[in-house]
Amino acid sequence: MRLTKRNRLVPLKELQTYLQDHCAGSVAGLEIISHLIATHSNAREKDLFVELQQEIEQDQETLKQILQSLGASAARCATLQPFLQKNWRV
Repeated sequence: MRLTKRNRLVPLKELQTYLQDHCAGSVAGLEIISHLIATHSNAREKDLFVELQQEIEQDQETLKQILQSLGASAARCATLQPFLQKNWRV
């Protein structure tokens, strides 16, 4: 059990699932941002997307470290990317 911001206990399994889902969502976010970087010619917009990409990548690494410290798998971060690359079309 872990304490939340509101001092409620959260079962470890639920925390792990939340973090794994967040990590998987970051993979989708990176795919979208990669597409935006590739398709926008405006330098200011591109710079913004590159900055967001770097922040999400840093967050993703932090999530992986937290998951590892909790003894949970970060596999959703790795397994979602090939699926998105194969099936996501803009």
